[in-house]
Amino acid sequence: MRSPHRRPLIGLFTLLILGTLLGALFSSAWADTGAHAPASEHRPLTTTVVTDLKPAQVILSATELSSRPIARRADGACFAASAVAAGAYRCTEGLTILDPCFVVAWDTSLHCVIAPWSAAVALRTNPALDGAATTPPSGAGAPWGVRLVSGAQCVLAIAAVPAVGDEGFPYACDDGGFMALTDEGRADYLGPHSAGSRPVGIDIVWTLLA
Repeated sequence: MRSPHRRPLIGLFTLLILGTLLGALFSSAWADTGAHAPASEHRPLTTTVVTDLKPAQVILSATELSSRPIARRADGACFAASAVAAGAYRCTEGLTILDPCFVVAWDTSLHCVIAPWSAAVALRTNPALDGAATTPPSGAGAPWGVRLVSGAQCVLAIAAVPAVGDEGFPYACDDGGFMALTDEGRADYLGPHSAGSRPVGIDIVWTLLA
């Protein structure tokens, strides 16, 4: 004969098991769908820090420059000592100034390199020059060329340069602008259509050995 109290006990035990299972299911669902804050709220904040990195320094010699591959040959004349390289000349090809131009032992033409990144122009002069210039370069000690972080490449100018107030801009850039070096190791850049200059970082500096 069955006990009249067994069925209620079994029913109560079943309800307890179902409640435990349902609670576990709801807890899992809650954890997956919003119990935690979005991952982006827990990511560490990052800060971009702009630093003044020192530009790369490239030292060039007259021997290396005068030995560069010849891009073309031309006729011209020389009228002064180079403004950028000791022993070299400042010459012309038509209306174009070529500086520096080096006398080399293996060629009757002078080898002219107008920028640190340029190939040589073999310049035939009449009369031919067979000795080094003796006048010291006026631009001795100053970097010959500069590449800005913008990508513009600037070379020490050998013609008239602009000025804004008391500041001159002695470097002519290949994008039509001009540049001056500052005491802080940066550049003041004057755009081709700008009334004022702005600071720009320097990437590479080329200097000629004295």
